[in-house]
Amino acid sequence: MVKHRQNRLLASDDKPRWMERVSETVGMVGMIGIYLGRYRAVLLAGILVLTACSGTGTHVNDVWSAPGSGSYSMGRTMVIVLTRTPAVSDMVERILVRQLQDEGVSAEAWHLIVPGVHGPGRTQIVPVVTSAGYTSVLVVNVLQVKQVEREYPAAQVARAEVKLFSVLTGDRVWTMTADTYVRSVTGTSLIIPQEEDVQHFAEAVTDELIRSGIL
Repeated sequence: MVKHRQNRLLASDDKPRWMERVSETVGMVGMIGIYLGRYRAVLLAGILVLTACSGTGTHVNDVWSAPGSGSYSMGRTMVIVLTRTPAVSDMVERILVRQLQDEGVSAEAWHLIVPGVHGPGRTQIVPVVTSAGYTSVLVVNVLQVKQVEREYPAAQVARAEVKLFSVLTGDRVWTMTADTYVRSVTGTSLIIPQEEDVQHFAEAVTDELIRSGIL
């Protein structure tokens, strides 16, 4: 916060009228600036909500690549998606694997290789990928899901973090965070996103991998 210091060289009774008028004008301009600032903030928030509610797909927030990652080859890749619901994890893994395969990556879904093990930890993942000769592990972790439309409870924005690891070194090679507009499939007891929305996310992942020089 900026602290305003008032220079009191003249007493209030001695202050000339022109200074009073200047003070009043400055005060009015300051108030107008505050109102305009608040209006811009509200307008920006409204635009962001409308963008999310319009179903515009995935917005990439941040991408990080390790030094020299442009020469990294993904090779055989295990895809693992971490969510609270096994059915959702399996669905996202399937679509992401398909998208990676379309880009020439030998990708496989965790739920098909190790069925029945949902939300695996490092101690479960490492033995599988090392013994089977995988080159990379791509992990998607859904960090947060927010409702964006009160009138339409099925509309939400999911924030996910994607990390690519080298099996050989165990180091992180690449990271992406993104927000995806998702609509739930109606008529189901579980909250399952529509495939179209997950496809937007999968395409964003491969697009950023290409921009980073990894694909």
